[in-house]
Amino acid sequence: MSNLLGDKVFVALDLETTDLDPKKGEIIEIGALKFKGSKIIEEFQVMVKPEKPIPAFITTITGISDEDVKEALSLSEVKKDLVHFVGGATIVGHNIVFDLNFLKFHGVVFDKNEFLDTWRFATLLLPNLSSYSLEVLAKEFKIKQLESHRALDDAKAAKELLIRLLQEIEHLSPQRLDEILSFLKHRYYPYKDFFVLAKEQGSKKISTSKKKIIKSETKTSLDLDKVDDFFKSEITGQKSSSEISQKNLELAQDISQAIIKSQKQVIEAPSGFDKSLALLLGAILGKKKTVIFFKDYKSQKDLSVRVKRQITKLLGGEPDLFFCDKASNYLCLRRFNNFQKRDQLDVDVVHSLLKVMLWLPVTSSGLLSEINLSFDEKKLKDEICYRDYFCSEEKCSYFEQCYYYKAQKQREESRICLTSQSNLLEFLDFSKSRHIILDDFEFLEEQFEMNLGKSYNLSQIDEKIASLEASLLDLARREGFEVTSLEERINEFKNQLALFFGLIALFVKNDSRVNFGRLEIRADILDDLDLRGILVAKDKLMGQIQGLNQEILDLEVKTKSLIVDQEGLVQENKRLVTFFERFFKLNENFHQEIVLGEKDVYFSITPVFDRFTQVGEALSKTSKARLLLGHNVLDTAIMILKESLHLDGFEEKKLDTPFDLRKQTQTLIVEDFPDERAKSHFLKLRELIEGMVASEKRGVLVILKNKGEVTRFFKEESLNFKEKEAEIFFQTISGGKEKIEEGLRNAKKPIFVTTYYFLRTIDIQKDKFAGVILAKLPFLPPRAGDKKADGNVFVTRSLPRARQAFKEIFDYLLL
Repeated sequence: MSNLLGDKVFVALDLETTDLDPKKGEIIEIGALKFKGSKIIEEFQVMVKPEKPIPAFITTITGISDEDVKEALSLSEVKKDLVHFVGGATIVGHNIVFDLNFLKFHGVVFDKNEFLDTWRFATLLLPNLSSYSLEVLAKEFKIKQLESHRALDDAKAAKELLIRLLQEIEHLSPQRLDEILSFLKHRYYPYKDFFVLAKEQGSKKISTSKKKIIKSETKTSLDLDKVDDFFKSEITGQKSSSEISQKNLELAQDISQAIIKSQKQVIEAPSGFDKSLALLLGAILGKKKTVIFFKDYKSQKDLSVRVKRQITKLLGGEPDLFFCDKASNYLCLRRFNNFQKRDQLDVDVVHSLLKVMLWLPVTSSGLLSEINLSFDEKKLKDEICYRDYFCSEEKCSYFEQCYYYKAQKQREESRICLTSQSNLLEFLDFSKSRHIILDDFEFLEEQFEMNLGKSYNLSQIDEKIASLEASLLDLARREGFEVTSLEERINEFKNQLALFFGLIALFVKNDSRVNFGRLEIRADILDDLDLRGILVAKDKLMGQIQGLNQEILDLEVKTKSLIVDQEGLVQENKRLVTFFERFFKLNENFHQEIVLGEKDVYFSITPVFDRFTQVGEALSKTSKARLLLGHNVLDTAIMILKESLHLDGFEEKKLDTPFDLRKQTQTLIVEDFPDERAKSHFLKLRELIEGMVASEKRGVLVILKNKGEVTRFFKEESLNFKEKEAEIFFQTISGGKEKIEEGLRNAKKPIFVTTYYFLRTIDIQKDKFAGVILAKLPFLPPRAGDKKADGNVFVTRSLPRARQAFKEIFDYLLL
C-alpha cells in the first residue's frame, strides 16, 4: 500500500450508463467501494432500472440486458442509499468527472465532496503511455480486473490504480520533489498535497538519475551469409518465409552495393515483407556515411524499437546510427524554465508542465514526442520547444545541455542518421556529403507540402495573443512598469483582428467562387477583396502588429529580465506579418486558399512541390549514392515525381516475387451501398461480413471511411454478431490499441471494423484475415490551381494518386 493515503476515507465509484451524454442516457448500474489505506471497509453495488430499453450495443459492451434490470429499483429509489454510503468521503474514479456530472444531471449531487481522477493522475505520472484506459493501466500495473465495463469491478480497479500511482510519487527522488514543490509553491494544483506528504515522509528512492550507458564497440563488418541466417531466423513462422528471406537479403545486398559504387536507383520492393530492416542493414553493409529518410516520425520511431533488438543481436553490439527529429520537437530548457516562472498559469498548463518535469529525468533525447500529449497540450510546444528565432549560443546559459544542439552534434558524428522526410529541406546541406536512402519516396510530395505548408486561423492567433499578453504584462508588473499603454495596444490589435476575420468570413460565405468551402486566391479575388475594403483592414492589422512590436522593443530597453524572450516575440510577430503579406500576393510557387470552417476561418499557403527544385537537385547533382525505395512505385510514383525529382538518370530496379497475398485474399470494394444515413446501409454491410465469415476459415477486415462510421455500425449491428462464430472488434470501442492487438492475436476468426488510418497504427497478424471489405476507397482530390496536361488534372494527377492510395492499403495489409 501507499503511506500517502493516510487515515483518509475514500470511495471509489463507477457507473454503467446507456449513453455518454447524460441528456440522452440513463444509469443502469452503480458500483462503489469505501476504503481506508488498502483496506476495504464496505461495498455498494446496485442495478438501476432505466425508463427506456437498454440499447443493444450497450448490452454488447456491459453484458447488462433488459432482463437483468427488470426487477431493479429506479434511480430515485437508490439515490438516498448512495448518498449515505458516500457521505463526506473523497470520491475516486477513472474519469470520475463523467460519473459525477452524470449523477448531478439526474439529481444526485456530490458538490461538497473532494474527488480524485485516476485517469488524469495517470497522465501526469506516466507521461509516455500510449493509452490511459482503465484496462491498459490495470495491465500495466498487473491489477486484477475481473470484468471491465461492470461498475463494481471498475471501482475496485480504480482503487488499486490509485495506490499504484501514489507509489510512483513515493519513488521520486528528493531533488525531483523539491523542484516540483518549488514550482507549485504559490499555485493551486489538486494533487499538490500528495507531493508535499511524500517530501515530509521522505522519498523511498535516493535518485532517479539515468544509468550511464556504456556503448559497446560498433561493428560494421558483416558477412552476407550471416545476414541471410538473420533474416531466416527473424521471419520463421511466416508464410513463404524462405521467399521473404531471399528478397530481404537481395534488397540489403543491392543497397550496400549501390552505396559502395555511388549509384542512383529507384527500387520497387515487393509486397509481402517489411523493407525497412533490409535497407538499414544495406546501409550498414555499405560502410559509408548515410542518411535515411523515412516517411514520417512514426515509421522512424517504430524502426528504432526493432533496431535495438534485431540489429544489436546481429552485430553483437550497438550500430553506429542516430535517430534525429525536426528541430521544433526538441525541448528548450531555457524556454521551459522561463515559462514556469510566469505568474498566471491555469491548472491545465500547470498539469502539463509537471508532466514534462516528471519526464525529464528519464529522457536522453529531449523529444516531446516521447510524451503522450493531448491536442491542447501540443500547443504548449510553441512555448517550450526549440525555435531558431528564440535561441542563440551566445545568449543561452543552457547551451551545454541543449537537446537540439546535442542532437546536431550526434547527427554529424554518426555514420548512419535516420530521420523523417519532413526534415529533407532542413537536412539538404548535411545530406550533400552523405549517401541518401529515401524510403517510401512516393509520399515525398505529400510530406513536403504538409510540413512546409503554413496556415493561420483566428483561434491560433487568439492563443498567441493571450500568451503574449500574459507574458508581457507579467514582466511589466514584475519590473514595476506602467502597463496601460501596452494593454491599450493589445486591445487595439484584438479589435482589428476580429474586424479583419469578420470581413473575410462574410466575403467567403457569400462568394459564388467558393468551392467546397475553399476560396483560391486569384487576381479577380484580390480585386474584389480590395474593393470591399478587406485589404485595407489587413493593412491596418499589420500596422497594429508592428506597433505592438515597438511596445515590446521599448520594454526590452527598460529591462534585462530573461522571464520573457522579447526578441523572439518580435520575430514571431514579424513572421505573422510576412505570412499575410505573402498570402495576398499571387505566387506561382504556392497555393493560397481561404477555408471557411464551421467555427473558424483558415488562411493556408501550400508550396507547389514541382516548383521547389532544391530536392531534385540534391538527389541528382552529386557523386554520392541516391536510393529511392517504395512499393508499387514504378507505375505510379515515377510518373508523378520523375520530372520534379530529376530522375531521368536513375536506374529503375524491381525486386519481384511470386508470393502475393492478393491472390489469397477476397476483396470487396463496396460502391452500391444504400445511403449512409439509411439503416439498410449497415444491414447490407453486416450481411456482407456474415457471408464472408461463413465461407472462409479466417476472419474479415472491414475498413470504413471514418471513426464516426465505425461507431454508428457498432450501435446498429454489434449485438447481431454476438452469437456468431467469429469475434468482432471495433476501433477504440473494443478498447485501446494494446487491447485490440491482444484480442486479435487470440481470436481464431476475428472481424475487425476499423478505419484505414487507425489500421496503420497497430500491429496485427494479417494472415488471420481471409477477406477485406473496403466501404470507401481513399481518394486524393485534384489540387487547386494545377495546370498540368492542359488542365486534365484527374488523369495526370488525381487518378494515379487514387491508384497509389488504393495500393497503399494492400501494401500495409501484406507487410
